[in-house]
Amino acid sequence: MPLVVLAIGGATTYFLVMAQAVRNQELVERQFNAQVEQTVEEVSRRIIGYEYGLRGARGAITAVGQKALSREH
Repeated sequence: MPLVVLAIGGATTYFLVMAQAVRNQELVERQFNAQVEQTVEEVSRRIIGYEYGLRGARGAITAVGQKALSREH
């Protein structure tokens, strides 16, 4: 009888541990994916900011270059 109780307790413990390990792995994956998504959004936002700055600088240089050319002629 004690061996049956020990076997049932051991099997139950094993299955509960395995189920918890699966839940933990899923939690880690969800958190990782959320962090990756947040990082990608932040990097994209920063790149767009630089892009706007570069376009503005290009427009300013183009405008100054056109004015300089029109004054020379």
